[in-house]
Amino acid sequence: KERAIEKNGKLSKLELQAIKTEVGTNPWNEARISVIPLDIAVTLASVASSSKSSGVHFQVAPSKQDIEDAIELNKLDDLVEGKVPIFYFEEFDAPLRSLQLNNLKDVEKNPDTLVTPLYFQKTQLISDWLRLHPNKGIPEVQTSDLFATLVKMVKPNSSKDEVKDLQKFVFISPKSSERKAKECISKGRDEEPYRLDQRIIVM
Repeated sequence: KERAIEKNGKLSKLELQAIKTEVGTNPWNEARISVIPLDIAVTLASVASSSKSSGVHFQVAPSKQDIEDAIELNKLDDLVEGKVPIFYFEEFDAPLRSLQLNNLKDVEKNPDTLVTPLYFQKTQLISDWLRLHPNKGIPEVQTSDLFATLVKMVKPNSSKDEVKDLQKFVFISPKSSERKAKECISKGRDEEPYRLDQRIIVM
């Protein structure tokens, strides 16, 4: 096998068959990457983190760049596992129509509603700010955690003013995620995107 790998990194059919017989078929060969809404992803991750079972666990994982940005802004040595950083500006409200959101019914119904955008990528936050406020300087970027923010949003004992502010939050998905989601849906064609009792969801 070592000799085979030396030959330009290619294996013969016989060698591939021998490896398949000895090791078995890779279960991920026919795997499909599926697209799921954020609320389902958060539910799966929350249940997994609170469960004491040793079954399948789910995690919402930020990109390497997002982790590095959060570490730099918060002056940390590392980001705690399971944390998902979100980025925002204080006092940054914008009309729904200006945020270039796709597939959001409220954009069509109430395009001029002021919302507070929360971003998963620092660069996208800054880009939208510069687009909407070209003559203003860039404010200090603030960070929080996705799950901590969601807990605060559903906290029953929030004051009326807090509830009013929390109801304005809108999560802005990364543009790269939207592009990849369309690619995944296109590759899947008419096949069911996912079924929780039969498939492993890759996020």
